[in-house]
Amino acid sequence: PASVRLVTTSSEDTMVYPSVHLNWDIQPDLKFRLGLTTSASRPDFDDLRPNFTINDGAQTISGGNPEAQPEKQTGLDAYLEWYMPSGDFFSAGVFYKDLKDVLINQSNVFGLDTLDVAGIDRSGYTQSAIGNAGDGELSGVELAYVASAERLVRSMSLPEWMEGFGMNVSATFTDSEVNLAAVNGVPKRSISVLGTSDEVYNVQATYEKYGLTVRLAYQYRTPWGQSIGEYRMVNGAMVPTSNGDIFWDTDDELDLSVRYQVSETFEIFADAVNLTDRGARRYGDDSAYPIEFEKFGPRYIGGLRFNF
Repeated sequence: PASVRLVTTSSEDTMVYPSVHLNWDIQPDLKFRLGLTTSASRPDFDDLRPNFTINDGAQTISGGNPEAQPEKQTGLDAYLEWYMPSGDFFSAGVFYKDLKDVLINQSNVFGLDTLDVAGIDRSGYTQSAIGNAGDGELSGVELAYVASAERLVRSMSLPEWMEGFGMNVSATFTDSEVNLAAVNGVPKRSISVLGTSDEVYNVQATYEKYGLTVRLAYQYRTPWGQSIGEYRMVNGAMVPTSNGDIFWDTDDELDLSVRYQVSETFEIFADAVNLTDRGARRYGDDSAYPIEFEKFGPRYIGGLRFNF
């Protein structure tokens, strides 16, 4: 029979997040923005609950970690914004974040017999839970450009309906590092911040005129980490235990959004998501070792909206 044990845990934190922002109008069309911020990211409630979900078929254990602490960030960013005579907009910025108690998804061998039942040894199951790593940092550059065809169309005396065309492009280049402590004979090591890609590109083709709004958006991003796995030392080399660190591979997606404002209170909308149907690939430790490929196909949504 299954056993039930009541677990009670509690915590209390009081945190203050001061910030300072400086906006400087260098010229009427040129602005400089500087910001110094502090913040914290708490784990989701599900990640903190002291419970376990056991899958005997897959030999996995997942659950919350009530001991996980908030991740703390101190950030500095500087941006230059140019509002062009043509009506277009360009911005360039740099950013830096100092990270403390970085939150990571960890995957390791459970290693305890506390969840064993008659005839089932769960000590070797793979356990997944959130936890705190060491300190880290994240820095990067962000570029953005927003353009409209309105002024160009008017200057060339082209048809009025062409004024609605525009585009929005951006690129972000990031470098990050999180320090992991030495574990089970494996020396301390560094990884990139989970969930961050080194490069992310966005391109949007837009049309806004006569109550019609159309956006065709494409995003491309390089691989990013999902979770941290276990490693061991073999002849002086670090070798993954099971999958090791898990990553999502390079990904791109094409989405379409259409809105038509019939009146102030009535709108028709349609969305098409993942038109390229590229699929998503995960791998362990190195891109040469795939562990999953999933493909769900495009998704289409449409409807009516009323505002009262």
